Amino acid sequence: MHFRFAYYHSFRQIMLVSAVMAGSIAIATGCQNFSGPAKGEKRVTVEPCDTLNVSYARTIQPLLKSNCYSCHSNAIQTVGVNMEGYANVKLYADATLLVGVTSQLPGYAQMPQGGVLSDCNKNLIRAWVNQGAKNN
Repeated sequence: MHFRFAYYHSFRQIMLVSAVMAGSIAIATGCQNFSGPAKGEKRVTVEPCDTLNVSYARTIQPLLKSNCYSCHSNAIQTVGVNMEGYANVKLYADATLLVGVTSQLPGYAQMPQGGVLSDCNKNLIRAWVNQGAKNN
């Protein structure tokens, strides 16, 4: 049995090295034969999360509109919370509630209900609050 394990382990290492080398060759040659993702697969792109240039108008308000307004707007104020408009959002930001609920920290209600914001969106909110929650 020990021989089988050693053989299998060596075989796996050889296959791994071969796969890595094939990938290196493909990269070195410019992946000329790569035609994109297989049928049914989606191409994944990773965009940077710019927490340095966060503004209420360009970043926070659209994020809140797409994630919060369905329950917390001028028209619908679930549990008395209205996230529409800078003045309302600033109150929650200053009281640390905005970061607490969107980051789903212990002791805070988890928002948005039934979902989770991406790490980038959480970081954008946190950065905006830490930068003074300006109306910019």
